[in-house]
Amino acid sequence: MASRQMEEIRKKLADLNYPRANAPAQSLLFAGMERYALLEWLFFRLLGDKSPFSQQNLQGDGHDRDEETGRIQYLAEIAKFLGITTTVDTDAIQGHGSYEDRTEMLRLIVDLVEATICSDNPEWSVDEQVAKDIQLIDSIAEKQAQIFSEECKLFPADVQIQSIYPLPDVSELELKFSEQSKILLNLQQKVDDLASKHAYNPDEEYTEVESQLRAHLESFLETARTFNLIYTKSYPLLCIGTRLEVSREPVSLFTTWFINNSMS
Repeated sequence: MASRQMEEIRKKLADLNYPRANAPAQSLLFAGMERYALLEWLFFRLLGDKSPFSQQNLQGDGHDRDEETGRIQYLAEIAKFLGITTTVDTDAIQGHGSYEDRTEMLRLIVDLVEATICSDNPEWSVDEQVAKDIQLIDSIAEKQAQIFSEECKLFPADVQIQSIYPLPDVSELELKFSEQSKILLNLQQKVDDLASKHAYNPDEEYTEVESQLRAHLESFLETARTFNLIYTKSYPLLCIGTRLEVSREPVSLFTTWFINNSMS
């Protein structure tokens, strides 16, 4: 797959009139003067004539280590300037990663150069494009109010929301708000009046009332058990299998009688 992709890259280089398009694939993918010469040729096709970088001499025997290191650093700075790399990455210039990774990076750069050749403006350069982008942003900023106005309709709503019910007037809403505020104020006054008549005492003891209530409940339960026992023994035949149905009404009557007498 990578070898076939490399053949396509070499064909595109030939179409772009690169003088050494027939160079061995290994020399274009791995560190060496052949690769650096190719990257420099591609980069300056992207930069254009008004580039802040000057094209270095491609001639050289490749034995000068300082010259090679300087060229790698220079190409890494250009790659960052073009946005091909996020940092000054000398490893990317020399080639790193798998064979497929190296091929993919070279393919992307060649495709960029090919796109500039087929552009509307063949004299395009990065500097000119940056200047045009800045000019466009300034123009948008100056006419921001006009661009975002409803008359232009450049940004229409995705969904037109139409209310089923007519929206009330602001005066009507204010009137309802005033009425509700009066009701709330009236309730607050009533609460304050009740609070003044029955002052809350957090230190008050309720143990005595609780004990009296428990005594009443225990007495009631004991009386109910006794009543139920007597009633069951009085009607043994009727209580077999239907005890609940038979005893419901008498117990209910007794409960009512007990509550009425205990409260008096």
